[in-house]
Amino acid sequence: NKAEEAPVATENKAEEKATVSDVPKKEEKSLRPKEIKFDTWEDLLKWEPGAREDDAINRSSVELAKRYRGHVVNEKANKDAKVEALANTNSKAKDHASVGGEEFKAYAFDYWQYLNSMVFWEGLVPTPDVIDAGHRNGVPVLGTLFFNWSNSIADQEKFAEALKQDEDGTFPIARKLVDLAKYYGFDGYFINQETTGDIVTPLGKKMRDFMLYTKEYSAQVNHPVKYSWYDAMTYEYGRYHEDGLGEYNYQFMEKEGDKVPADHFFANFNWTKEKNDYSVTMAKWLGRSQYDVFAGLELQQGGSYKTKVKWDALLDENGKLRLSLGLFAPDTITSLGKTGEDYHKNENIFFTGYQGDPTGQKPDDKDWYGIANLVADRTPAVGRSFTTSFNTGHGKKWFVDGKVSKDSEWNYRSVSGILPTWRWWQTSSGAKLQADYDFEDAYNGGNSLKFAGDLAENTNQDVRLYSTKLEVTDKTKLRVAHKGGKGSKVYVEFATQKNYTYGGENARKELTLSDDWTKDEFDLSALAGQTIYGIKLTFENTAALKGYQFNLGELTVTDNQEAPQAPTALKVAKQSLKNAQEAEAIVQFTGNKDADFYEVYEKDGDAWRLLTGSSATTIYLPKVSRSASATGTSQELKVVAVGKNGLRSEAATTNFEWGMTVQDTSLPRPLAENIVPGATVIGSTFPDTEGGEGIEGMLNGTITSLSDKWSSAQLSGSVDIRLTQPRRVVRWVMDHAGAGGESVNDGLMNTKDFDLYYKDEAGEWKLAKAVRGNKAHVSDITLDSPI
Repeated sequence: NKAEEAPVATENKAEEKATVSDVPKKEEKSLRPKEIKFDTWEDLLKWEPGAREDDAINRSSVELAKRYRGHVVNEKANKDAKVEALANTNSKAKDHASVGGEEFKAYAFDYWQYLNSMVFWEGLVPTPDVIDAGHRNGVPVLGTLFFNWSNSIADQEKFAEALKQDEDGTFPIARKLVDLAKYYGFDGYFINQETTGDIVTPLGKKMRDFMLYTKEYSAQVNHPVKYSWYDAMTYEYGRYHEDGLGEYNYQFMEKEGDKVPADHFFANFNWTKEKNDYSVTMAKWLGRSQYDVFAGLELQQGGSYKTKVKWDALLDENGKLRLSLGLFAPDTITSLGKTGEDYHKNENIFFTGYQGDPTGQKPDDKDWYGIANLVADRTPAVGRSFTTSFNTGHGKKWFVDGKVSKDSEWNYRSVSGILPTWRWWQTSSGAKLQADYDFEDAYNGGNSLKFAGDLAENTNQDVRLYSTKLEVTDKTKLRVAHKGGKGSKVYVEFATQKNYTYGGENARKELTLSDDWTKDEFDLSALAGQTIYGIKLTFENTAALKGYQFNLGELTVTDNQEAPQAPTALKVAKQSLKNAQEAEAIVQFTGNKDADFYEVYEKDGDAWRLLTGSSATTIYLPKVSRSASATGTSQELKVVAVGKNGLRSEAATTNFEWGMTVQDTSLPRPLAENIVPGATVIGSTFPDTEGGEGIEGMLNGTITSLSDKWSSAQLSGSVDIRLTQPRRVVRWVMDHAGAGGESVNDGLMNTKDFDLYYKDEAGEWKLAKAVRGNKAHVSDITLDSPI
């Protein structure tokens, strides 16, 4: 629903009474980059690196980091078990970009330490923000090679066409898949092959040969590609889910010399103890690890951690996993909350469990274990340099050195950092401080870590944050940005033993506390030659403290004290003016290997304002803007490199040429406000939805994922909602399944028949609009009469 009108944005027009339709007009083509997609195999075969207009902006920029598995902190966690996530990572809104957006609520995944691989379920080529976030945390990211659940001749022929061979017996599609992965910078593919029929059934051996040739070719071009195989197609008998590694599908995991067709096997969801036993036996018979087999968890229907799982079929007599875990649709978790903060609270339950402690065990009254209870963590904080601002890749604002530089929402996952390994591993002689992200106050990026609560007198407690493997030299220093905590003593401590034993000499540094953001620096040369295996905070207080709060904004351990070189050759490669004060642009520049990511700013008057952050050197700017008081026809932009040691470079600058003054056009009237968010459900004839995708999902105004919606198996019924206040309504918009990325080609999942009723002043329901035979993905209706 839309309010009737919004205030005019041009200056000195407050008295203007004329109205403008709030139905959006067709916009000129946007510069907004989209995901890389191919409609046919012929399109793929014609693809050449760099030939597409949006190629540069859709490439990954972060190399896959090395990881270290430290001391296992949970007695039930299996050090060999792995986790693969098949996630709808991106927004389904029509105005989303492949590099991020200007909304806070997003699937800003932050538990990489428990993943072995992330599968981009939306298509063949993952978007660069997902790849870079995964790579920075040491996790390979795979695209999806998807063949429909189908027995149609067209789909069978499509599968057969993918396996066509050249005269020399090699597979051209396989080569292109490797070339795609190498150019865009990702790590392989999840093969979801569910097409069956007379054409497909004989092609099992050819499919295996295709996979083996992929491995051979990828080694030749020095970009090894991984395959993850879904349990659907058999070697000889068409589609049949064995729900595990079995006698009809083992060939896709069988070694051929030093190569394997599939690196992972994702078992269909209906596994049992007996089927899992057989998977273990079959893996050993093949000379493969049983942990190359992933037991699939169907999280979309169950609702994330509300899913009922047959844990007894997965755990051995010691309570440890016998197979790895495959997570289908973990992004469903976004449907369990309304805000970006809710997402993280729910993700904490999913990965750490209701116990809220990665070292703890599942409460007896809960069904969900928490991944940390089952799988050992791995850390990318290795080598001689580590820095983090605890950036989750999204925020309500963007802070620079403790000051707000962007006062609006954003999600740029390519800049997300290395988050605490353990959330939260705390010990205390009294009540524990509440640990959380703070999106209202940060040092750099969108959030800091906050530790808050009431402290009894003489309380000692610690928060173990990171598993690391950091080599200390005579040049290594510690830098810490922090705020608050007065009345206590706060220390940063290092464990120099593999089992996270603390208390070593010179391994404890006291912070100088302040009510404002401040930065401490310490020389760690006394630890030269040793290795830091863990980092924790320690809090000590003698007097009781009410409303205590301490924020941690940045943590750096590095032997490199040099700022990165400034970017060079900065230019505005493309631009599109919306009016004299708003524009889109794409900037390009030459970066350097010491940069972790880049910040782009615009100058407005005497102040610099952050536009975006990105790990790339080709960056999309969704909204370059200047105030009504700006003079002239050009505006200064700058780019700053943020180093892998946390230091900023000098700026590169260039001018954005508007070609007009701000007086040359007026700002258009803003689109009318969406008045539905905040509305409450006051009645329904539909049953409560188990898990996620409840009725409230249609009222939040966002489409952050396939699960950010309302879904019901009941064919008809009604829902009563109450708006936040009395309103006059002229326009009614409904986003159906197709708007969220489902049933896009045929619209068969879109709601066909529906009505809008309202209560009049007498409390009687009146029909405002009836829609019949709808096939559109979005119903955008101007009502016959305002309500």
